[in-house]
Amino acid sequence: VARQLEIDAHDSKPFWKVELATTVENRRVAWQWRRKRVYDEGVAALLFDRVRSAAATATIARVEPKPAVRQKPIPLCTLELQKRASKWLRLAPDATMEVAEKLYQRGILSYPRTETEIFKPGLDLQDLLNRQRGDPRFGAFAADLLDKPAGDPKAFAPPRAGKRDDEAHPPI
Repeated sequence: VARQLEIDAHDSKPFWKVELATTVENRRVAWQWRRKRVYDEGVAALLFDRVRSAAATATIARVEPKPAVRQKPIPLCTLELQKRASKWLRLAPDATMEVAEKLYQRGILSYPRTETEIFKPGLDLQDLLNRQRGDPRFGAFAADLLDKPAGDPKAFAPPRAGKRDDEAHPPI
């Protein structure tokens, strides 16, 4: 009730947004304005005219790079495997599990029906990876991960731990 009263009491104001996009080295770059909105139509029109008239002669005064941080993925449980297979491979959940079962039976994948997202502390993942060095399909990749120095962002590092653990099987 209180939220509905708050919504009903809201007095909306018209606003204008200044949006600018350019192409730099064949890539579209969207520029952002800190104010986000202008509540005066005359000011919005003035800004629009200035941007249009300066478009051919504009220069970049400074660039503030922001480092992109990508966290390591959490080990897969059954549900996450199905979500990713659906999103990236357009596979239905039952088709995903059929493929996963076949891979499990061939010894390529761990047991695919698990809700665990945590590897047990005693499991030596580096040793498991090291055993793959001789495999003609994965050996070069495994060796590359293991042979990089510890500080290299592409070197082997243990995965992040998720929250769920069914205590029965390791993650996929």
